Amino acid sequence: MPAILRRAIGLHMVAAMLATAAAADPLSGKALYDDVQRYDGFGPHRYGSVGAAQAFDWLADELLRAGFAVSSQSFTMGRQYDFEAGSLSVDGQTVAVMPHWWIPEPLASFSLSAPIVTAGDASGRFVRVSLPFDRAAYLTQAHRTALDEAFVRRPAAMLLTIDHPSGEIYTYNVDQEGKPWPRRR
Repeated sequence: MPAILRRAIGLHMVAAMLATAAAADPLSGKALYDDVQRYDGFGPHRYGSVGAAQAFDWLADELLRAGFAVSSQSFTMGRQYDFEAGSLSVDGQTVAVMPHWWIPEPLASFSLSAPIVTAGDASGRFVRVSLPFDRAAYLTQAHRTALDEAFVRRPAAMLLTIDHPSGEIYTYNVDQEGKPWPRRR
């Protein structure tokens, strides 16, 4: 076999091996992006949801194929809500919002049109409270005190913002023992 032909076959084999290795590399940019899209395609992943079960099954299958042992630990949550959508419209501008705390069940779905106030009587109004971002995972005692002071003003609803450096919506976690915030009156 002529040297040029051997070299061409050799280069073709190296190119084929590299292409196969790149296609099989689970950490390549394309593979990672495909995984993110697949995970997102299962929908919401709240514990106990169909999307969470499908995501778990997919990840378990992938780990099993890679040779890992897989097990799961089920647990029960006393309560949880599936938040579908929320928005706030002010002067024709609408922004996405979400609950920061347990919603009293009778108020799980409502519409309210009211002025927003930061001071004074809040009866029948939204009261706006802004909390500083302090890198905590849960509301601190200082946060709870600021909220308790706002609830004393008897607002129809609370508009809470947390000054996160990203400028995006930020929420603190809620433990299972936390009581819903006071009902609007």
